[in-house]
Amino acid sequence: MPVVAILAAIAIPAYQDYVIRAQVMEGMVLAGGAKTAVAEYVFNNNGSLPTDNAAAGLPSAGSITGNYVARIAVRDGDIVVTYGNRANRGIASEHLLLRPHGDQNNLHWSCGSEDIPDKYLPPRCRAADSATTDL
Repeated sequence: MPVVAILAAIAIPAYQDYVIRAQVMEGMVLAGGAKTAVAEYVFNNNGSLPTDNAAAGLPSAGSITGNYVARIAVRDGDIVVTYGNRANRGIASEHLLLRPHGDQNNLHWSCGSEDIPDKYLPPRCRAADSATTDL
């Protein structure tokens, strides 16, 4: 029995981390539509960024939701994913930021979070990689 307890002590936290990372990925997937809308706005408006969801042609932030995502908002071109609903308490009310850079002919995205620990973020969004990695 002690071996089972040791294995459980190792496996349960690893599984919980995996579950939270999957919940964070839901935000990345749901933000895909917003990324497209922002890119189209930039292309059609001489490189300027949309100020909010309405300007980007998206529904209100609270209308873009998922099992673990409470809202997706466009703020001056940035896309802010807010976790909630059934999200693990480790990320509930926390934010993932997707930021465009470039111009209307060559728009790229970086991502990161000031709230969510790096271990829960996709590798390309972790602090060391997010400034240089395109999505």
